[in-house]
Amino acid sequence: MSIDDNEQASLKLLCDELFGESNFLGQLILKTATDNNPSQINTEHEYMLCYCKRRETQNNWQRQSQAAKRLIAAGKEILSSGVAIDTAQKELRKWIRANKELLPQVTHYNNIDEKGVYSSSGNSSNPHPGGYTYDIIHPITGLPCPKPANGWRWPQTTFLAYDNAGEIEWGKDHSTQPHVKKRIETSMEYLRTLIYEDNRGTTKTLAEIFGGEKRFDNPKPHTVLSRVIDFASDKDSIILDFFAGSGTTLHSIMLLNAEDRGKRQCILCTNNENGICENVTYERNKRVIQGYTKPNNEYVEGLHNNNLRYYRTDFVGRRRTPQNMRRLMLLSSDMLCIKENLYTEHDEFGGLETMKNGFRYFSDGKKQMLIVYNEEAIYDIVDALEAMEVASPIIVYVFSPGNDAWNSEFESVCDKVRLTALPAAIYNAYKRVLPKPKTTLLNLEEVPKEGKKETENLFDFDEEGGEA
Repeated sequence: MSIDDNEQASLKLLCDELFGESNFLGQLILKTATDNNPSQINTEHEYMLCYCKRRETQNNWQRQSQAAKRLIAAGKEILSSGVAIDTAQKELRKWIRANKELLPQVTHYNNIDEKGVYSSSGNSSNPHPGGYTYDIIHPITGLPCPKPANGWRWPQTTFLAYDNAGEIEWGKDHSTQPHVKKRIETSMEYLRTLIYEDNRGTTKTLAEIFGGEKRFDNPKPHTVLSRVIDFASDKDSIILDFFAGSGTTLHSIMLLNAEDRGKRQCILCTNNENGICENVTYERNKRVIQGYTKPNNEYVEGLHNNNLRYYRTDFVGRRRTPQNMRRLMLLSSDMLCIKENLYTEHDEFGGLETMKNGFRYFSDGKKQMLIVYNEEAIYDIVDALEAMEVASPIIVYVFSPGNDAWNSEFESVCDKVRLTALPAAIYNAYKRVLPKPKTTLLNLEEVPKEGKKETENLFDFDEEGGEA
């Protein structure tokens, strides 16, 4: 959660109460541009509060260091030239000396073999008393290497497995102890609390996407969000942002996916205040995907391997009248597309033309889905299915007043379909995710003689009245 200096203390206390003080991971300090109108103290930073659901099950926020990535790429390029290992070693160390300022904390990874870059600093001796005692025979001299005072770090079988895999660095003779190769791929870095980003450039960057037009003040820097998300997510994570603003979160995720070939997905929510969704959030990311031209006529290639959709939320009457149930069924189509990750709609299925209030058909060539709004279409659909070859069952959502998904009508093609009755499944889903009503303890003197007073269930969709 991003917050400035005005409400940081209040937000921290509130979040400690909501999420638990033990689930506080840390506070990032985002150093921004200098305040041009200071009162007493010149404020030059904002905050990001980081919480997790359960500290004991939270993965470490770490990633392969950027310096390690540079060094790995350099090593791969040297090896791809086909030079001998001795020459590759010299080339690698020459490259490290020339780029030392770009390689903080990883310059000791200055060895290379056929597998790539490594360090020989992995000590095979045990750091504490009680290690393993056996003879390690040098492969050239055939004589035992000097035993460490605390013994070897691993059992002999483990050491031999490392050696057979080519992961042991031997000295020239038996006078030195062998070392284990530490591959640079394991060099990780943690998210640091202080992040510097001059946010004056972020407003300009956003304006460039809109051809120089300024549509939003002080957007979040996408470079910072990409960095935080890189640490805090996996490559296939789903990232949710309840306060979408200008849409920087989605922009950052698309850039990050392009960089590390990730498949992260993003859900943004906004109340569309002052039309921000249509005019900024959606339009910005659409241009990022399609490509855009800056005011200086420089064209920025789009991140074409992405798609973008937005949906409006609204209330539906919760009384289970036929009218409300059919309306909920019609309005649930977008949610079903999201659930099944199917968006390509076709106007024909098995020779039948689809109908807006009859049925709709979605397919991506591998997966198929039918949404049947009118039960009168079932019989024609079954006839079409009987004449079709189906590689895998078609997902069929079908309107039903109850929980029966017209199983008897689909009996002849039951091996070709996977049936779900709607809107019953939606009502059941709401019951699962909405909070259960709290039981109120009553004074026994206030309980009517004829029986215990029942607590009203606000989320019982079988009851009359209200909205969902």
